[in-house]
Amino acid sequence: MSFDWPDRPKASPTGGFLIQSRAGSNGNFEVVIPWPGGGLAHFWRDNDQEPRFPWHGPTVFGEGRYRGATVAEGFNKAFKDPGFGNLEVLAVRETGEIEHWWRENGGHFVWRLAGVATRSAVGVPAMAFTGAAFKPGALDQDVSGHLASQFWAAAPSASGGFHFLSHQNDPVTSPPWRDRKGLRPDEQFPNVLRDRQFVGVGLALTCLESRLAEAWSWKEMQESSRLEVEIAAILVAATSDAGALTIFRWNEDDLLGTPVGTRAWSGAVTVTVPIAPNTHELRSFRGRPALLQSDDAVDEETSLNPFESNHYGNLELLCAAKQGGIHHLWRDNGGNDGDGPRNWEEGWSYAGRIGDKIYDEVAVIQSNFGTGDHGNLEMIARAADQPGFDFYFRDEAFRWHGPHTISGDPAIGSTAQPLTLADPFAVMIAMGIDFSVTESDLRSWMADPVNTPYPAITAALFVLFAGRRLRRPIFIDVIAFNYETAPGVTSPRSSADVSRPLLERAIIEGHNNRYGEAVGDVQSLLT
Repeated sequence: MSFDWPDRPKASPTGGFLIQSRAGSNGNFEVVIPWPGGGLAHFWRDNDQEPRFPWHGPTVFGEGRYRGATVAEGFNKAFKDPGFGNLEVLAVRETGEIEHWWRENGGHFVWRLAGVATRSAVGVPAMAFTGAAFKPGALDQDVSGHLASQFWAAAPSASGGFHFLSHQNDPVTSPPWRDRKGLRPDEQFPNVLRDRQFVGVGLALTCLESRLAEAWSWKEMQESSRLEVEIAAILVAATSDAGALTIFRWNEDDLLGTPVGTRAWSGAVTVTVPIAPNTHELRSFRGRPALLQSDDAVDEETSLNPFESNHYGNLELLCAAKQGGIHHLWRDNGGNDGDGPRNWEEGWSYAGRIGDKIYDEVAVIQSNFGTGDHGNLEMIARAADQPGFDFYFRDEAFRWHGPHTISGDPAIGSTAQPLTLADPFAVMIAMGIDFSVTESDLRSWMADPVNTPYPAITAALFVLFAGRRLRRPIFIDVIAFNYETAPGVTSPRSSADVSRPLLERAIIEGHNNRYGEAVGDVQSLLT
């Protein structure tokens, strides 16, 4: 059995608004956030363009106000050929609905609303994808060759505690989201702070407490399983409105009299910040936290070395601090000392505070960047009304770099989607745009961003049309001519240089001259 999960790093799936997808050769970074003007905004970083690693976006989709969003890459594909899957998003509206969105992995990269997962949510959610295992002997490794895979998600509940959801991928039956038993911590765990109103959650699927004793990383655990995607302990980190941060464990219940194999909320620990010897601050956090089981310290026993000892990867916990900056804590999960990982209350260490800006949510992943044994930690932090985000990363010497502020104009952005994964010329034709020059000339112009405006104008059209197409075709060379000959215009060399009002006027002029009409609105030309 092969497993649809990267070989490096050997980190767990984590839930947040930042992921590293399989798009591109190196895997792009993908970010989805609520947009201050309404809707949701998708940014992506082109990790193949070294050393600049440019960010692109935003592409804005949806309408109305959202509290928060979380993103994952699934195995479902709208287009079979690309080596990456659709993006999947859960987003919480200010009215409490948790909407499920997905984006095509090719073509126009259109965002679509799949439905509502559940209602009565508040705060911001977290969702992680298990990855997909393949049936033994599957040659094509397409959807028909996958064993069951799942999304797991949590979101603060309006009634206190949080919703806990799962969604099993089945391309035939498309089952709804399953609202599992959520948690009211003030009723179940007397050893933690009894705050019950949460504002944000982080989530990590881990290999801790797996039924497979030889598995010490997420990938190893899945490849040791022969029947299904293995689920060990799922951890949910929740920040209360008063600033307490508690981690809850969902796994096989260890209570007496509980049937073997029953899963439940089976443990919890409140995390604190040391402020002096033997003194800890209880409620120093704010907003949505991020939780990850990294591959730092992971050591898997092999048959080549009988003296080798196993060791779980560390937990990494990051959350905005009330006084500004980001608190970073980590936990040594222990090794195979006869009884598995140590008690959950033990092993936590405070790594320090990163920066001093005030944030409301944090997301973290471990990427495949870095030349040593472990990948960099990559972190996004943002305030609730920020039209973008701040990017940080931690190198292999454990030094944090940043913040690097990323923001954009939702009207145009810098590039709509990873267009290098499809033929821009073919996508342009599919949008209803044609040409009055020779195809060879137009293709050469579209491939020359230094000397022609065509790459910039074409990319801006992709964003403006947002997956829609023209009712009747318009010549791209006429649109470019109308744009460039407008008074005072400089010929654009990137989509960020393209003025949306001028582009819309160029489109309208091209349509009206071609068809003898007096249309005044671009949206009326689209279907």
